[in-house]
Amino acid sequence: MRYDYDSEQEEQVFHEGSWGATKPQPATMKLTCWVDLEKQRGGLEWYDIETGGNRFYAEGGLWFDDNKLSDYDGVADLPPRLYQWLYENELLSDWFIKHAKEDGRLTI
Repeated sequence: MRYDYDSEQEEQVFHEGSWGATKPQPATMKLTCWVDLEKQRGGLEWYDIETGGNRFYAEGGLWFDDNKLSDYDGVADLPPRLYQWLYENELLSDWFIKHAKEDGRLTI
């Protein structure tokens, strides 16, 4: 089974690294995600619409065990709306549900 997600939303975004972080600024961000449960993997792309990703851009991989998210890479954290979508489609493991809920990134 394959799941696809596309969403556009105004967000406060910033760049972050070992050097620190820039000041958050508003941007309309497009988030695209796909999950292929036959292959137990997926991916995401997240970028600002105004510049087509020249100002803000991220992509990453998603890995699943028994149809539940077990790991991701490419971004420091997943956007809250992606946690919510994964939860609503029963694709989050208990560990991710617990931690995303505690951190306020997931509403149940």
